Amino acid sequence: MHDSETVEISQYKIRRVYSVPSNSIQNDLVESHTMRIVLLNPHTFHFKKILARFFNGKKNLFRYSYLLENRKDELEIALMANGSRTSFQKAYLRKILLNRFGGLLEITLWLLLNRLNPFRYKIYSTTRRLDPSHDILFTFGVDICQLTPNQLKDLQRFEGIILVHLTHYFYNPVGIAKVCSELKNVVFISESDLTSNSFFKEFFPAESRLVLLPFVFNERFAQKVSQVRRSDNCIAVGTLLRVNQVEYSNFFGPDNPVLQPMRREIFDNAIQYPDIFINIMRDQEKLRVGSVEGNLNSASTETEIEKSYYKIGLANLFHSNAMFISPEESIGLPSSNFVDGMVSGCVYVGADLSLYERFGMLGGVHYISYKEEDFEDLLKKIRYYQENPDQLQEISAAGREFALTHFSPEIVRKKFKSELEKLYLKV
Repeated sequence: MHDSETVEISQYKIRRVYSVPSNSIQNDLVESHTMRIVLLNPHTFHFKKILARFFNGKKNLFRYSYLLENRKDELEIALMANGSRTSFQKAYLRKILLNRFGGLLEITLWLLLNRLNPFRYKIYSTTRRLDPSHDILFTFGVDICQLTPNQLKDLQRFEGIILVHLTHYFYNPVGIAKVCSELKNVVFISESDLTSNSFFKEFFPAESRLVLLPFVFNERFAQKVSQVRRSDNCIAVGTLLRVNQVEYSNFFGPDNPVLQPMRREIFDNAIQYPDIFINIMRDQEKLRVGSVEGNLNSASTETEIEKSYYKIGLANLFHSNAMFISPEESIGLPSSNFVDGMVSGCVYVGADLSLYERFGMLGGVHYISYKEEDFEDLLKKIRYYQENPDQLQEISAAGREFALTHFSPEIVRKKFKSELEKLYLKV
């Protein structure tokens, strides 16, 4: 039995169906009242080492590894590989792996590569064997846009909660919205509160259910000693990503193709302010990366520029400099670097956006805030704190403490589980 409601979303309609779980459970499922998260195609996202990136010598980012690095009493995890994605780009490998058998093969190799016990996790290839009263499916928006008709039907028949993570949702917001309109019980997951962002509101309904899943810090960035001698420079870190998707260009205009406009401003002008910035940003399109010497390094391929970028000792720079900036995406998402820098005791410089308020962060207390897209105000704020090191030290201590108590893997897992339990009880 279902109750439903319809919400207009651009040219699509979102149909939400709230399901009353069936009393009949398939024979091979053990009846349980506990909650389990089923990760769809985790071998193609930054949970652990990705096969293709490993063999190509590229950096693995481990953004979501903490979901797998938990005790079973925290989060019960299962895996699903439905053959809709592979980490490899070569045509002959995609032909082999883009099917249900290939997906199971790649996810098994992924488990072995990462020294994860294949017998610890139940692995599925279809939602038919999932229990909607027990299982919560976790996927990514960029993943569900690649489904074949049969794979989409498989997700459509699942009546449990489907979590759709919106990282990089700018690539295909219309496609994500369309697929989500055809699924039951969709809940969006995001690293920040997107509900006030104008780009998000253009494509997704105001009534969207959204759960925050912020970035967590990597332990190697944590400051080991209370007092560290630092220079008063501001590290500029991050990647300039140019977007040529039609929806993005139509919304922001063809003259604003960079996903992080302030990064471009800093990248182009940092060399004029050697007393303020140490530019280590990378520009993928122009194959350039900044350096601690202030010169721009170039490479011949995107792979080479990526390797040059990740060779930079970011942890050492965070520990030896007073401030850092990694400007946000114009679609409402923060940089993944900001929690690592904060926990190192390096003061974060961020735009005065409501997304930080949602975390509980206060400008001038936990981080330095400046007027959004105002380069002159940014320079003014950095210079002020260079001239007032005592105030900067107070923000450093408060920011580090905030990161430790809000962005640790254990804290984020605990809050995430709590939010999911609330959803689980409502369905």
